[in-house]
This record gives sequence, structure tokens and C-alpha cells, in this order.
Amino acid sequence: TISEKTKLLEETGIENLVIHPFDESFSRLTAEEFVHSILVDQFHIQKIIIGHDHRFGRNRTADINDLIAFGKEYGFEVEQISAQEIQDVSVSSTKIRKALDEGNIPLATDYLGYSYFLSGEVVKGKQLGRTIGFPTANIQIDEDYKKIP
Repeated sequence: TISEKTKLLEETGIENLVIHPFDESFSRLTAEEFVHSILVDQFHIQKIIIGHDHRFGRNRTADINDLIAFGKEYGFEVEQISAQEIQDVSVSSTKIRKALDEGNIPLATDYLGYSYFLSGEVVKGKQLGRTIGFPTANIQIDEDYKKIP
């Protein structure tokens, strides 16, 4: 979730974090419009670091090569992070979601580099755990799209 990503980034000591809303108008920006109006004009970037398979711009048409070209044109540096491998597997968000769907929390944790967690408010349930001598906690997850294993 956004709040969890924010917390994890803050723990790295990051000084400034900007979360730009992804709305319809933002989604329609071409790669060059995004680079020029957001990265260059708004944030005056000097360097951008992206993942090896990063795509951006309307319909995800641009990649690292386009970004390098934009960097030369607008005067910023581009650094690419290579694929991260765990157990000889190239880690991706798809593989993390698959591990969670399969209930393989240890594998998801290895892929993430931190323990997968859920957060929310404890709410009253049907109290069925008491009937088998196994108390449980029902958690109302704050964000609908949080992956629940």
C-alpha cells in the first residue's frame, strides 16, 4: 500500500518523498510529456534511478533507452538497477504476488527483502475461535487492494 511504501522509504532516511496522484490526466501523459513537465520542469531532477524493466508514459511505451535519450536532451543522469535474484530467480512484483497467492510467505519475504505484513484495525468477528480454544484477531485492512495471503 502507499502508506506502507512510505513508511519503508522513510526508514531508509529519505529526506523528501513526493507521491504524485495517478489520475486519468496523469495516465495520458506521453513519456516525453512526463519527463519534461514532471521530472524536469516540476522536480528539476539531476539523476533518476530505475529498475531494469521499468516502463513509463502513456500505454507504458517508453523504457530505459528512451529515458537515457531524454536524460541527454534535458541534462540529467540515468542509473539502472539490475534485476534482483533470489534463489536463481529474477524477482518481480508478479512473482511476489504469486508467492502470496500460494500462501508462501517465506518466499515472498525473501523476494521483498523484508517481512510481508498486514496492518489495519482489529474488529469484532463471529468469535468462532473461542469455540475451538484458539483465539483469533479479525483485522479490517485499510486499503482494498492489499494482497491478503
